[in-house]
Amino acid sequence: MKILAGFLALALTAVAATRADIVATRTLIHTGQVTRVAADGITVKIPMGDITIPVSEVVAVDVAQPAALAAAGTAVRARNYPEAIQTLKPVVDQLAGLPVPWMEDAILLLGDAYAGIPEATNAKKFYDLFKQLYPTSPKVALVDGKFAKILVEQKQYGKALPLLENFVNPLLAKSAISDVEEQAVAESLLLLGDCQRETGKLEPALDSYLTIATLFDVDAFLTVQARQRSAQIFEQQQKWKRARQSYEEMFAHGPPPALAEEARQKLAALNEAHPE
Repeated sequence: MKILAGFLALALTAVAATRADIVATRTLIHTGQVTRVAADGITVKIPMGDITIPVSEVVAVDVAQPAALAAAGTAVRARNYPEAIQTLKPVVDQLAGLPVPWMEDAILLLGDAYAGIPEATNAKKFYDLFKQLYPTSPKVALVDGKFAKILVEQKQYGKALPLLENFVNPLLAKSAISDVEEQAVAESLLLLGDCQRETGKLEPALDSYLTIATLFDVDAFLTVQARQRSAQIFEQQQKWKRARQSYEEMFAHGPPPALAEEARQKLAALNEAHPE
């Protein structure tokens, strides 16, 4: 068995250099183009035609991450959700279930894009699909936090609040968390702050936003949003100096043009009305 495993590793390395898709069983290595993943197996297009390999026989898969995934990630961060869906959905429809890490990311990202529109039914559909196809993935624990985003988009803040608290608090209590968990905590803290703010809990909301900026500055856009929301709360509290500071700190993270222009206008108004 060790000899076979070593042979497979060497063969996969050699063939992967050509960037053909690779699906290996215990006895054979198939190279070509993976065209479909379904319950009956993984279909690979090879020079002699299509071959479908039962999933139970597959021991290794090497399929290059498509450029569409990075493009969709950029679109989601820019809140261009329709573009992300148009880019990702064909990939997910064709290859969902492929045992590679980037496929997990693609399904979750597609769910996030639908949640951003928001289309709650489709978002939940792809989050559920992820849990069904990758039940042992460490990212399964993060999916429940994403459901709360749907409720926030629907302005059901009271329902989303306990879900977010139950998701965030155990992670904040851990002595160390993974990069994936850090990103999830930052996203969930922003949503938690929004729920707290909309239900009149300004101080807890401010704490959630400032926690992103000080402890979970892992995503520039999330940090910009957190600082913007912090500034708005400081304005509500008539803490003009802190509000100005928060708006100024936004610019250190290169905010998108729309947010930058809004921050400039707010900052100019603050400087004029409260120059002290």
